[in-house]
Amino acid sequence: MRGVIVRMLLVLALVFGGLVWYWSIFLSTKYAPGYSGAKFRRVTLGMPEHDVKRLLGQPLSFSTNSSDGWIYWFYTLDRHLDIGPADAFWRQRWVATSNGSVVWICNEVGVD
Repeated sequence: MRGVIVRMLLVLALVFGGLVWYWSIFLSTKYAPGYSGAKFRRVTLGMPEHDVKRLLGQPLSFSTNSSDGWIYWFYTLDRHLDIGPADAFWRQRWVATSNGSVVWICNEVGVD
């Protein structure tokens, strides 16, 4: 009986820890107005820039890499909430374009 209780407590701790980690990522991420994860997943390599903008709207910011000439469209950013270790993770959602088409799609968890 004691072993069952210990296992149940372990499972509850893992579930609770996973929920805390998930919500910390959600809270630590700043999203572009109207951002939708479902729409972001529809972006494909080779998609023209105008289709990206029509699908996702205006990004939070742009950046250009001088070494490769790519233009980076950031649809999420780190909020930098400074709430401790829970603020170390955030959702990175950006695309890179070159010559008017998508050449890279970033859909991952960022770590500070």
